[in-house]
Amino acid sequence: MNNGSTGFFFCALHLTVVLCFVPHLGAQEITTVGTVDVRGVSVFSPNELLAGFGTKPGDPFSAERLNTDLDRLIAKFRNEGYLFGRVDSVSTQTLAGKTNLIVYVDEGKQALIDTIVFEGDSALTDGVLRPSLMFKEGSPFVQSEIEAGAGAILRKYEEAGFPFAAVSVSDVELHSNAGKELARFVYKITEGRHVSLKELRVEGNTTTRASVVTREARLRVDDVYSDELSSKIRRRLERLQLFSSVTAPEFFLNEKGEGALLVKVTEGNPNRFDGIVGYVPSPKQGESGYVTGLVDLQFRNLFGTGRRFSARWNRETQSTQEIALEYYEPWIASYPLNGDIGFVQRIQDSTYVRRTFTLAVDLSLNDQLSVGGVFSRTNVIPSESFGRSILAESQETSAGVSVKYDTRSDPVTPISGLFYSSEYDIGSKSASSISSSPSSRNSTQRILMELAYYVETFTGQVAAADLHIQDYRSGFIELGDLFRLGGANSLRGYREGQFLGSRLVWTNVEYRFMVSRRSFLFGFTDAAYIVTPGQPLAGLRGSELTKAGYGVGIRLDTSLGLIGVSIGFGEGDTFSTAKLHLRLVNAF
Repeated sequence: MNNGSTGFFFCALHLTVVLCFVPHLGAQEITTVGTVDVRGVSVFSPNELLAGFGTKPGDPFSAERLNTDLDRLIAKFRNEGYLFGRVDSVSTQTLAGKTNLIVYVDEGKQALIDTIVFEGDSALTDGVLRPSLMFKEGSPFVQSEIEAGAGAILRKYEEAGFPFAAVSVSDVELHSNAGKELARFVYKITEGRHVSLKELRVEGNTTTRASVVTREARLRVDDVYSDELSSKIRRRLERLQLFSSVTAPEFFLNEKGEGALLVKVTEGNPNRFDGIVGYVPSPKQGESGYVTGLVDLQFRNLFGTGRRFSARWNRETQSTQEIALEYYEPWIASYPLNGDIGFVQRIQDSTYVRRTFTLAVDLSLNDQLSVGGVFSRTNVIPSESFGRSILAESQETSAGVSVKYDTRSDPVTPISGLFYSSEYDIGSKSASSISSSPSSRNSTQRILMELAYYVETFTGQVAAADLHIQDYRSGFIELGDLFRLGGANSLRGYREGQFLGSRLVWTNVEYRFMVSRRSFLFGFTDAAYIVTPGQPLAGLRGSELTKAGYGVGIRLDTSLGLIGVSIGFGEGDTFSTAKLHLRLVNAF
């Protein structure tokens, strides 16, 4: 048996059975559908076939609707490779105003792929094209998979630099052999011309220089166009947070007939103001609480070059504050090498002043991964009234390496992805004498690690979890060396910087109910493990603590910016002692 046809869809139509109902069905008065049954099936269950029927018990009977259902049933056979499936007959019985239906079908045999032929494939061989298919000879002849195979072949040509390639299915032939129904078909390929990319054009940038966009797109001369490349470039530009919108780059031929991409951007508000106001009730009855706060200013596109400068002021308690300045230089000497210079000064009530200078560089290996090095110099200056008894004047110099990996869907409000950052430093610390103890010099080690994971559990719901580790080791540890934990950005439900330790481990877990792209309601649980070393000469008593906090909050995307409000409860807290935090993030 050999049923040749000129095309795939003609073959499908050739196998479709035209159903003719007995004339009296159309002339009958309107009745309701009683029962619907399908018989003669073995591969498909009757319920599976009836699931797609519009003719349902209790509905008014319609011959036209039944014809549509039967066409859909035959299409299901065809889509699963049963090209000879047909409806033999339809039996109707009308009793008491109800029409009972029995559909008799013949599934036929499933057609198998006998031969796959590629025509017009001069640039790519069978050895390249055939592995891209999700099926092979001997697999069922499934229409949707055959058509998906054409798309896979087309993507292979796009990746090879043939953006004008076309693929179609033709010359489908069916034949029988040894009791099997077999199909031979041809993928007809029109390759078109080979084109590599020579240019990236930018439209819509009014502040940001076009060279910055081209640089961050990381398009190399002679790259070939593909949908994947277009998506990558778009994500790279969106992650800069300089634009309110970025279109997928479009392929075109420039005046020289060379391949080029056009990307359209809309300038956003690159600068950012981040403010937090917190109110901490007094732990003692009759005394008033106090206000804490943070102001963080970031200028993220100086002169349209992508350079950044930031300044931060943080007040943790009534007598403790911190200031930080940072400058970021991207693409040093036109390489994906970024530099960072920072200064942090902390005034710790009347105990000491700590100043840290840092110099860091990082090399971007790809879109997600970067490695770098860091150098820092820290000076701790004790206050005069306590310098001889509590804290030593010290200087520490350290150097280390860092790694960062980021696959988050959005750096501001991610709904999926992973973020990892770690830094390992070694150094040397010299400290002046405290009381009668001699001056000392000790080696130091510092480990900083952050791991965050985001997953969309259900539509509009996101689970977010992160883990932080901070560890400092030295032969002599004093108050100024300890990490601080507590407050809106770490362990919520406690005062800012309430806990001190040389080793901190804490987690933050949130469950978010998304209201819009940047707005959500959330509940959170935080937990921490805190180790403080015993250093009698520095006045430190060794301790180990575990603390937990929980609460709820909301973040709204408003015309003023992102406004967040949360209330956190620590151990033993009631509503009167809970910690309230208000945060505003504004782009300008």
